[in-house]
Amino acid sequence: LKKAYASLDCVVVGAEYGHDQHRVVGLIVRAIERLQALDVVGRELEPELVAFGTANLARHDCPWARIRQATPGVLGCPDHAPYDRILVSAEPRALPLKLVDQIGPDGRMVIPVDGVMLLVVRTGDADEVEVTEHGYYRFVPLR
Repeated sequence: LKKAYASLDCVVVGAEYGHDQHRVVGLIVRAIERLQALDVVGRELEPELVAFGTANLARHDCPWARIRQATPGVLGCPDHAPYDRILVSAEPRALPLKLVDQIGPDGRMVIPVDGVMLLVVRTGDADEVEVTEHGYYRFVPLR
């Protein structure tokens, strides 16, 4: 998050309770980047968690953050890609290329894959990405 941006678009996969991941991500990004515009959208499969997270966000001053019902079998928000940042809080067995494809120029994604936290970085608008490992973690399975 070192580069300065006038605006930043983020997607959170597995938004869960609303305040836990993407509200915090937005606050951190806004504080670090001093953004003029920020858009954080969370995607969650479980309708109860969408409702719970939406209610949590409504209690806070987060007009730039929202949670939407995810479509089964669709990862992230491909219709609105590319994204500057992607945070995944569910664990696939392999790096999902459908999410990698949603990383925009100079974008990055943090994702736990088969127990290892990965940082996936696209430099410029290159087709290739750099993947680095950052410790061992366990999350709920990505569906």
